[in-house]
Amino acid sequence: MLVTTATRYGDAVPWHLLRTAKEYDVTLVTVLDRVPHQLAAEVSRQYAGLLTAAGLGDVPRFTIPELPESAGGGSGLLPATAVAALRAWLTQHAQDPYARTVAAARTAAGTLASLRARMPALAGAAAAQHAAAVRLIQRVEGAYGEAGERVRREIAQGAALAGGALTHWHGLPHGSAPDELLTALTDSLATLLRSAAATADERVAEAGRHDPAARAGLAPCDARGAAERIGVAVRHWRRCAEELAEEEARARIAERGGSCVPEEIAALLAASLLGGRRARKAGEKLAEALGAHAALRLGDRGGRLLDGCVTRVMRAERDRRLAPLDALDMSPEHQVELIAALSVLQKER
Repeated sequence: MLVTTATRYGDAVPWHLLRTAKEYDVTLVTVLDRVPHQLAAEVSRQYAGLLTAAGLGDVPRFTIPELPESAGGGSGLLPATAVAALRAWLTQHAQDPYARTVAAARTAAGTLASLRARMPALAGAAAAQHAAAVRLIQRVEGAYGEAGERVRREIAQGAALAGGALTHWHGLPHGSAPDELLTALTDSLATLLRSAAATADERVAEAGRHDPAARAGLAPCDARGAAERIGVAVRHWRRCAEELAEEEARARIAERGGSCVPEEIAALLAASLLGGRRARKAGEKLAEALGAHAALRLGDRGGRLLDGCVTRVMRAERDRRLAPLDALDMSPEHQVELIAALSVLQKER
């Protein structure tokens, strides 16, 4: 039932609804509500002409006049006579089982029939949506994958051993404490990761600047949140590195006796992993403190730990950006499923 007014019956919205109802073969009735009684006949005639021109001339149409007793200073209530015809139509369709059955069957059949024309466009849209999702996923994965490789290259080049970290390295052990060097190296690693993540964000943003799918399917950049998440990840890496160093130091003491300070081992491990060629002496000092075999074992374990940290950071930032897209659960099967579902419906009719 479409209810409109004398001033709005020509608007686009009601006519869109009317045409859609016709397309679906819906049982339809339309009401011109509270038309000034002096204009009721003329407005009703014009509305009827528009309905006929749109192929809707057989649609039941009711005009409800605005009468003096329901307008202005009146009660606002329409008299029963003004709505008698509409009331009778509604009563008949509500109480007559045959009328109800016909209306329901007609609407169901019309809706199902309309699917045949609409389904190709819907299936095509599903395919286009999946293609857009694949495009976004590849773009984001590529950006953060390259960001991870960039951090690994910078680590191999010793980029983390710069500034304060380099000063503490040169000052070890007399001018700087092992903990100061480890803290400076941890901060440098966090800086490398933040910079790489920000570059990945910029790449994704630039590539998606003119892509509506990027705005709708990806989480926005979050530099502050990324800095906090990276800080947590790097601090976790530091604790794990310290645990590895303490484990090897204890093993060294148990095997050979003497002293072996875990804090110094942890600082040397971090320097050897993050300092590149600038810190090649860190490996030599580890070998002197732990033995060559233990130093190699610690370096391998620490390297895997560091690589895992880089991987987890970039994967977490990538997954955060892709989370809205993942929630949509788009797949290439959707298009096939739509076509198959339509086929089943057509057979069951």
